[in-house]
Amino acid sequence: MDTPGQYVTFTCAGRSLAIDIMSVREIRGWTPTTQMPGQNGSDGILDIRGAVVRIFDLARMIGGDWSDKTPDSKVVIVVSISGEDVGLIVDTVSDIVFAGVDDMRQVPKAERNTAVRGLIKVEEQLVSILDPDALLDPRSF
Repeated sequence: MDTPGQYVTFTCAGRSLAIDIMSVREIRGWTPTTQMPGQNGSDGILDIRGAVVRIFDLARMIGGDWSDKTPDSKVVIVVSISGEDVGLIVDTVSDIVFAGVDDMRQVPKAERNTAVRGLIKVEEQLVSILDPDALLDPRSF
């Protein structure tokens, strides 16, 4: 189970997800990426504030459908993953929420994977909290 704090909530592949706000470096509109040979699963790279950042389609990482990307239809959340800034393409950013102790839930044993650290209750919906350090590990999902 994760700890109380602030989380950025967003949607991706029909799922409601969250990530600890302390991992988030920037939220920006999607722009076409530069394709690189041997991308190692990335969707390409972008120059963000003078730094070359690998971009990943989170829907593809979590087993969702591949979708068309247009500047009006996607958002990039730049997060720090194992000390590297990485962009995650998501559908929408919903809100920044504070989750207290009473809002935190454990993931049922049968549903556990290393990429989901816990759940938070936002209004009447359970939202999965992603572990940014586990996202690039193919064994996480």
